[in-house]
Amino acid sequence: RNAPDLPLQVGHSRKQEYEYTRHGTQCLIANWDVVAGKIISSSIGDTRKEEDFEQHIQQTVQSDETVKKWRFVVDNLNTHQSEALVSYVAGLVNTPKDL
Repeated sequence: RNAPDLPLQVGHSRKQEYEYTRHGTQCLIANWDVVAGKIISSSIGDTRKEEDFEQHIQQTVQSDETVKKWRFVVDNLNTHQSEALVSYVAGLVNTPKDL
């Protein structure tokens, strides 16, 4: 944690700092093929930025040219909705290979 916990006070619970320092941790992004039960592609990096997620999606789509449609289930993290990613997906939809 970036700051020590605040001491207990009467009638209040302990206050703990929510910010922390990442000491060399890595970000793992992986795509799971539910039917086959295996990971299709994975990316490991130092950051979790929009560019990282877009590159991962591109890597996944390019990993198997025989797939006609890809379905990605993601949460509402802001990197999953970036303008660059939307532009990339829109470009794929306008080609013979639908996403």
